[in-house]
Amino acid sequence: MLNRFRDFVKRLELPQDDDVVYRIIDDDFNAVEVTQSQYTRWRLQHDVARMAIVGEDTFENVRVRTTFSIMPENRNYKPFGTSAFDLTSLDPLAEYSRRYDTWQEAQEGHRHTLEQVRSNHAAALATQRKAEELSGTVGAVRLAITAGVPLMFEVSAHSNEHVDVQTPLINADGTFVAVTVSEAGHGFKLSGYASPGFPGVAELCEKLGLTAEGDSITCEVDDEAELPRGILRVAQAVACISASR
Repeated sequence: MLNRFRDFVKRLELPQDDDVVYRIIDDDFNAVEVTQSQYTRWRLQHDVARMAIVGEDTFENVRVRTTFSIMPENRNYKPFGTSAFDLTSLDPLAEYSRRYDTWQEAQEGHRHTLEQVRSNHAAALATQRKAEELSGTVGAVRLAITAGVPLMFEVSAHSNEHVDVQTPLINADGTFVAVTVSEAGHGFKLSGYASPGFPGVAELCEKLGLTAEGDSITCEVDDEAELPRGILRVAQAVACISASR
């Protein structure tokens, strides 16, 4: 028993450094600077490991813990801190680490960190679900088109980023007008082939809200909901130019 007590006291040996401060938590949960002897007495008389816990929560595979630092620290070191780690890998998650001056700030910081963990988890799930439901641009275009006007469009892929959409409109040679869809920023760019040199292309594009780029008629839309209308506008321009040759 005596040896165990000596080991305990040895673990409480304190650094002798003028830059080090000793802090305890008082009855009002304030971090208070005290003398070395007061600090030692506080540690001997209290369950400081339990008292130091401001908050401890687990969400999915992330453990968030906010505590009072019970060890003597540099004066500039804030006495409260939040840390988090992945329960699967036990790796620390540095993006959630932060420090505070008071217990109240630590409580608020703990709640904020939990909200951040939940928000990031929800965003990751949404991204995963979207990736599963829509296989790149091909899936996004197919879903947007067939949901609104089923069986009238055929979607085929050049690649995962570029898609050909066969529309119901007809070229002068009897083929269906095709529009190519590619990703552009957060939206999509639509383009269709138009015979170079058509004299009224500028006026036609202006009426339909399109742009002439070399031998292509183009436009951009912000999201999947605008794809059907945008594709039809480009296809309409292409069909008009084809019929006028």
